[in-house]
Amino acid sequence: MDRCQGALLSLQGSDDRAVPPQQRRAIVAAARLARQAGRPVACVEFEGEDHGFCQGANIVRAMELERAFLGRVFHFSPPGRPIALNIDHESALPSA
Repeated sequence: MDRCQGALLSLQGSDDRAVPPQQRRAIVAAARLARQAGRPVACVEFEGEDHGFCQGANIVRAMELERAFLGRVFHFSPPGRPIALNIDHESALPSA
């Protein structure tokens, strides 16, 4: 993780068998600790979803979260209503 330069968004189903939630938690924890000050990280778990999301509402929510994350990382305002998303170490993002 120390060589990784960018922010990380993790969207995962709680029932994921391809990438077990424990593995995702370890990756997210490593990203949060990398480079002393931490890397910008957002992580959302979707209850009852597997590796690929199947529930329509969760697919829409994942896309909204991706758009919100990219807007904050690349400094643009996505259209539509603002989406709440907690990004740990957001202050580590490069300024516009």
